[in-house]
Formats: sequence, C-alpha cells, structure tokens
Amino acid sequence: MSASVPLFAREYGSENDNTPLVILHGFLGSSRNWQLAARDLAETRPVFALDLRNHGESPHATDQSFEGMAQDLFDWLHSNSISQPHVLGHSLGGKVVMRLACLQPELFEKVIIVDIAPKAYRPHIPELQAMGSLDLSTITRREEAEAQLLARLEDINLVKFLATNLKRESEGGFSWRVNLPVLIEHVQSIANSPLESNMTSEENALFILGGDSPYVGPQEKDLIRHHFPKSRMATIKNCGHNPHYDKRVEFVEVVKRFL
Repeated sequence: MSASVPLFAREYGSENDNTPLVILHGFLGSSRNWQLAARDLAETRPVFALDLRNHGESPHATDQSFEGMAQDLFDWLHSNSISQPHVLGHSLGGKVVMRLACLQPELFEKVIIVDIAPKAYRPHIPELQAMGSLDLSTITRREEAEAQLLARLEDINLVKFLATNLKRESEGGFSWRVNLPVLIEHVQSIANSPLESNMTSEENALFILGGDSPYVGPQEKDLIRHHFPKSRMATIKNCGHNPHYDKRVEFVEVVKRFL
C-alpha cells in the first residue's frame, strides 16, 4: 500500500462502550454530511465519521488511489487503537471499505456498504468541470457560486451538495475544501472498480440500497454476490443515492438492526 495521510475525524457517542462504528463518506462529500445520521447511530455506540484524503478537513495529497485511501483508513485505525470496529462506507467510501475488507478480512467486525457496487461508474466529470469553471476570486457570496453552478448543472440539489465544499477565507472570498486539481486528475480511476475480479471477502456485510437509485441494479447485485458471497441486501424505498439523508430514520433503523 502507498503512504497514508492522517484523516480528520468527528466523534460522537464517546460515553458508549459498544463496538465502534467508523463512517466514510462519498465523493465530494465529507463527514459533515453524516452529522445527523452519526448522532442517531451514536445513541448506542461510539461513531467516528472520517474525511477522506483531499476532502473535508483531511490533508491534501497528490494521490487519490484506492490503495492510498485504504491505507489511510488502516493507519487511522491503528493510530487510534481501534480494533475490529464496524465500518460503513457510502459511495466512494464504500469502494474504499470494500477494498480493505478484501485485503484485510480480519480488520472489521461488520461491514456496511451504502448504494454502491464494485464496478466502474460514470466519472463525475461534469460536476468537477463546473466547480473548476468558477473564478472564486470574483465571488463574494455563496449564492453567486450556486447560481453559476446551477447554470451548468441544472440540478439544485446537486448544486447545494457541491457548495458544501466552499470555504470562506478569513480575509474574505472563498476557496474549495476539496483538492480539486487532484480530483480532476484522478476522476477516471476514482470511477473504476476498487476490486480485481478474483478479490472476495467472507465478511458479514450488509449492502443498503436506495430504492430509486440507479447505482445498484440486478447486474450489480450479482457482482456484489460474487465478491461478497455472504452479504445481504436491504432496500430503502422512496429514496435515491443518499438514503442516510433522504430517509434518515429508516436508514438508521436498518443499520442498528444489523449491528
């Protein structure tokens, strides 16, 4: 594995002594997107929501490979003396978890993957291009950035999500929290599958799917069963790719039952 970076973490439920749960967010997201669900899940156990490298408050690096992101998680667990936690990964975070679960099968007690399969997806080129097109030196209000993004992407929910990556500087103006140049450079590899065809895991794994999401269909379910033969699946109705946000109460209940 490659050199790691020290990941930023938000901690909840530190007074509980059950098996900890570690959460990894999706592409262009951060631990901030998981604050409400993490607090709900922390009613019964410690919860750590991490920022992937080049996202949120974690350090920037020149590499965005699955090997590097998996090493980040492995080293974070070691440096924080966390042994055999439960782990939950959404979208890109789910890909990272899948890879590490196959490479280090003894590392986790239970694995939860949210609305992603071990396959290649469409790279998020339009989103990154729209973000890269903004001249942040001319923007004085978040609404100005959102208006420019909306003109290119025409999806207000997506624009609001991308705008969570804007950071107001102390001297005024905005910058991106994400390492946009590196994400643009590695966008294709990020979209690829994190697993080789012969990689499998006997982990006790749950795949949570959004009922209205296009990310996991019948072919993807077969692929999941190939790599995770002992896994089970749960579909949350009337939600898309973000069931932890669209249907948070139902999502938290599914996770709690599995854990």
